[in-house]
Amino acid sequence: GMSKLMKDDANGTSKNDYEFTVAASPDEARNALIAGTTDIAALPVNLAAVLYNKGVDISFVGINTLGVLYILENGNTIIYGVTGSGCTELLSAAVYDLCRNHPANEINIYCLDFATETLQMFQNMPQVGDVIVPGDEEKLQKLMLYLEEEIDRRRKLLSEYGGSLEAYRKEHPESAMPSILIVVDNYPGFAEGYSAYDDMMYSLIRDGLRVGVHAIISAVSSSSLRLRLTQSFKRVVCMQMPERAEYTLLLGTANEALPMNRVGSGVFRGGEHVLEFQTALISGSEAGKVAEEMRRLGRELSAVSRVRAHRVRLMPDTVTAQLLLDGAKSAPLNGVPIGLERRDLRTIRWNLTERFVNAALYESKPEYPFLESFAGLLAEGGERRVMVLDMSGSLRLPERPNVEAYGVSRLPEALSAITGELLRRNNEEKTARAEGKEPPVYQELVILVNGLAEMAEAADTIECQVDVGGRIMKISGKDALDAVMLKGRPGLNMTFVICQQVDRVSALLSRTWYKNVAIREGLWLGDGVKRQTLMTANGISGSEKLPEGAYGYFLPRGKTVRLKIIAG
Repeated sequence: GMSKLMKDDANGTSKNDYEFTVAASPDEARNALIAGTTDIAALPVNLAAVLYNKGVDISFVGINTLGVLYILENGNTIIYGVTGSGCTELLSAAVYDLCRNHPANEINIYCLDFATETLQMFQNMPQVGDVIVPGDEEKLQKLMLYLEEEIDRRRKLLSEYGGSLEAYRKEHPESAMPSILIVVDNYPGFAEGYSAYDDMMYSLIRDGLRVGVHAIISAVSSSSLRLRLTQSFKRVVCMQMPERAEYTLLLGTANEALPMNRVGSGVFRGGEHVLEFQTALISGSEAGKVAEEMRRLGRELSAVSRVRAHRVRLMPDTVTAQLLLDGAKSAPLNGVPIGLERRDLRTIRWNLTERFVNAALYESKPEYPFLESFAGLLAEGGERRVMVLDMSGSLRLPERPNVEAYGVSRLPEALSAITGELLRRNNEEKTARAEGKEPPVYQELVILVNGLAEMAEAADTIECQVDVGGRIMKISGKDALDAVMLKGRPGLNMTFVICQQVDRVSALLSRTWYKNVAIREGLWLGDGVKRQTLMTANGISGSEKLPEGAYGYFLPRGKTVRLKIIAG
């Protein structure tokens, strides 16, 4: 088209009179257009877009081609380029395009920004699980663990499909197995700042591709990356390089094509040829405007997105009942949440229906309000009855209609009520079974005891009045407690949780009922678990020290789970 116009002008047959100049480079044509010394310029489309976005008063009258660089088409991608050459701009354009065109059930993106921290503008996109910057070590650790476990989970699932992700997705179109993209801007900065995770990241990149986990990383030059890492990347993109020889080394050419001297210009090998491209700006040229546009887009996409990428969770300062319930009205007794696993932050649940007496032991009295918080969690929903027997008088219990608090002075009243309720349920169930009927379903009753040894000693000195089949019987507190502990069993919707200093458990050994409630498993609050012999604690060294705060161990059936315990 242009050659015909030039010919027509030379022959005097064109409608207008034109003066043509062949520029030596696109930059020369750009400068003439900006200076106003030319009226029309044929420019690379991306350069024209840059000028337009920068506010130059120009109009597009025709576009010859629109090229798309597929940076994930053949696997992982490395982007090389000196600082300021456009690596961050290209990464940003890739993340932006993926978020605009793919929902979170198709792509989950995790950004590690060890360059300008520009990628934080994508934080609120539903497709972006998180953006990690220098200083986010805990978040980085959680992300690496999540990705490691996710790759292992996918590998096991795909093993039944010959390792084929495509075959699995075809048979399970509803399954949540989106592609995962790891973006690392300035990989050498990541490797230097967090060398302990460098090998782990290498393994994730090496093993992830076959299960749908991709990576795009940037670096200044090839010498800044370890050879074994680069072998996991099939696509190489070069922006402006520090040395001309780098193009030959990375792309196998010295003169076929080189980036222009401007931000975002780069080259890559496409088949037999090295091709040049220009990165398109996202929106405008001012960083503040771009960030605001991304926040706006994030809000829009979040409003219509039904799912979000898996978020990197951090251990909260305090584990609360609301956090553990996660929107649920209440917690079932066969899976009461008690804390967050220290490593992966999954919710740990305690089955209080397997034993009549469940134990939470400690060496030194915890400084955090475990029992008060646990009582509040158990009372959520208002349907369960919670009795708290506080033998120390130190608890500050939540004010709830279904939480009943008893101190030492009210122990006769509490023990009488517990004994009468247990005997009634026991007798009614036996009668129902004898008559071939379904036993009644009772209201759930949880009795929290702050100091069972102290309670037993106090019971030896009191008298109880127990309602037995409508008759009030006077019995000693010792006999009442003996009856509860000997006749109590799972299945009556009635359970005890005792909180006791471990050294005081020895005071219970002489009780006739202790063999029925012998403590072998449960919850351990704080340090010192290796200095006791009641609960089995495997896999813990004698020198292990928990972090400060509400940490402890959950010890069910010989297993050891380190967790942060509910305390708020």
